[in-house]
Amino acid sequence: IYKTPTKDKKEIHGVDVIKDVLKISELPVVFIGGITHETAKDVKANGAKNIAVVRAIMEEKDPMDAARRLLQY
Repeated sequence: IYKTPTKDKKEIHGVDVIKDVLKISELPVVFIGGITHETAKDVKANGAKNIAVVRAIMEEKDPMDAARRLLQY
């Protein structure tokens, strides 16, 4: 969804692609890529029910608290 240091050569689509992907997919979709606490709300607001994050949890002082906060969106 967003630029991330681990996938710097991949095409970035942003949240605009979420609704289109969900329209054509018959399977659950997990959105990944640079999602942070600041952007997770927009990702979810655009229809994403499932997100995957690494840095948004692992780079925090309290990873458990970071995970709990992400679940609130």
